[in-house]
Amino acid sequence: MSTLRALRQAAGLSQEKLAELAGTSQPQINKLETGQRKMTVDWAVKLAAPLGVEPAVLLGLEPAAAPVAGPLAAAPRAGLPPSPRLVPAPSPWRCG
Repeated sequence: MSTLRALRQAAGLSQEKLAELAGTSQPQINKLETGQRKMTVDWAVKLAAPLGVEPAVLLGLEPAAAPVAGPLAAAPRAGLPPSPRLVPAPSPWRCG
């Protein structure tokens, strides 16, 4: 899987939505994802902001930070306490 496709999917964006946010077309995004078009500095700069990453990540110069948060990522829930940390329950099958 291409870095661009992985970042796009992690950001919850379709090819069409990413193309719209980056000011290009869906076929161009598809060509970049499938390797029919090379990722250039110009493309990386254009696509980085909608994906919430630095252009260097798209160029393979830096690893992507996890989790990727694009512009459509859910905002924190205002006025609500943070979600509790999930801790596994003790196993009833454990001895001792």
